[in-house]
Parts: sequence; structure tokens; C-alpha cells
Amino acid sequence: MPKGRSRVLALIVAMYVAGAASYAWSLWRNGLVGVLLLTGAPGYLLVAYWLVALAVGPFGSLQLWRQRRSGQIASIVVVVSGLALDIALYLLADVRQWLAHLPSLTVKSTILLLLVYGLREAKPRVSDMTAA
Repeated sequence: MPKGRSRVLALIVAMYVAGAASYAWSLWRNGLVGVLLLTGAPGYLLVAYWLVALAVGPFGSLQLWRQRRSGQIASIVVVVSGLALDIALYLLADVRQWLAHLPSLTVKSTILLLLVYGLREAKPRVSDMTAA
């Protein structure tokens, strides 16, 4: 993966982590985590996403910044969990509320495709094959 694309994706994953940390901290500080869990499945899904983003995200972002394959895989886990959260909330919510999730779903899908595209093995060039 080119260095520039790797750095941009690392910053995007870092924003996922910062967003999850900020949101979790604000709910924790205001004592609303218990209320969130009372909502049932959506609350549990959100807490699960926070755990994944906070546990895997910093490692993935750092390794992606260093252009390591493990960072790409960890970043894919974070983005897929965010994408799964959006899709699950759509399945559990009213259709009108889904329209608010469309931009987020589109952005996460694009980032996921870029990360998966970066995982592909580099194809050997013809000039490299003839030199051997």
C-alpha cells in the first residue's frame, strides 16, 4: 500500500478510536451507560463496538501508519465492526432513522474497500520476472 494512502487510512482509523473513546467517556461521565444497556440490543451492540474500537483500533492505526500488514487487518476489524453496528441498527430501527446512517455506511464501506484492496499481494512486474 502506498505510504500516503496508508497514512490517511491510519488517521481515519484513529478518528474512529477517538470518536468511540469520546462518546464512551461522555456517557460514562454522565452515568448513562446503564441507561444505554437498558435499551437492549442496540445498547449492547454499541458497547461491543466501543470495546473492539478501543482494544484493536490503536494497535491497528499505529501499525497501519508503519505500513504493516497486521495494521491493515486490525483496521479492517475496526471498520467492519462499525459497519456491522450501522447495519444492525438499521435492522433494529425504524426506516426513517436509517436515512441518518446512510452517509456513515457509505464512508465506512469505502474505507473498508480501500483497506481490503491494500491487502492484496503485489503482482510481480514482467521486468522482474525476466531478470531472474
